[in-house]
Amino acid sequence: SGLPPRVRLQSHSSLIMHKVMSLAALVVLLALAPQSYATVQDGTMLSQFLSGCGTVPPGLSGWRTGEDPCTARWVGVTCNSGTGTGNTSTPATVVGLKLQGMGLACNLTRLAGMTSLTELSLDNNQFVGTISNDLRTLVRLQTLTLSNNKFSGTVPAWIGNVAQLGLLRSLDLSFNTFVGLIPSTLGNNSLVRLALNNNQLGGYIPASFALFPNNATINLNGNLLSGNPAVYTTAPVNFTVDFRCNNFRTLPTWCTNTSCATCAQVATCTVPPVNFSGASSMAPLFALATFMLAVLMNAC
Repeated sequence: SGLPPRVRLQSHSSLIMHKVMSLAALVVLLALAPQSYATVQDGTMLSQFLSGCGTVPPGLSGWRTGEDPCTARWVGVTCNSGTGTGNTSTPATVVGLKLQGMGLACNLTRLAGMTSLTELSLDNNQFVGTISNDLRTLVRLQTLTLSNNKFSGTVPAWIGNVAQLGLLRSLDLSFNTFVGLIPSTLGNNSLVRLALNNNQLGGYIPASFALFPNNATINLNGNLLSGNPAVYTTAPVNFTVDFRCNNFRTLPTWCTNTSCATCAQVATCTVPPVNFSGASSMAPLFALATFMLAVLMNAC
């Protein structure tokens, strides 16, 4: 060309610099792509979950399909930061979902793909029906809180199965309408906090409950449990158990006002037992009405 050598050299250098900068930008984008893709996938599953809830609560109007819920700071969503860089990196994922008191009544099955969740707290909503068996895929869960909803049916045995939710430390199913027996699996895992109070659970306390560790907290208040909770023959160390408002004939000898204050007032909180044999279809309704009346009168 007719350009002076110095100009040609500067133009060539600029072209090289432009290519280097473009390559560097591409490398950065490739490094970030796995993390963005993973969290966008989580966002898609959460959006699908929310779409089955009917009217979207105002607090969740910021959830938009196709977004990264971590970068966009979605309400109720907690993320980890991922680890490493490049080919050895672990993408960021959604590890916590806390949607409390939002009036939600969604299909929990749509959360089955959120396998990185360590906490799922959906208390004080309007969820109904049984707990979906599809949630067995959430094998990393450490905290599961479904209290103050309208769940019914029996408590799934898989919740306490070590092979399913072996990392679970806290389980709160209180203030629902669960019926039937307490699964023996709940005493065979890593739980240190169990709240089953204010349901319609009947039968005996499983013998496996004697396996709960010291410092555990168990709340069985306000159910239809019967028999003698002799599973606790001696007072565990720093152990809290609430037996009130059931149909126990006696309590462990160590359970007194001084050593176990939550065991007090058993006699004043009695609720007629449900006939689970099906002899009378009105028995469960009568028991529920009696229990609600007792609550209104502050008997418990």
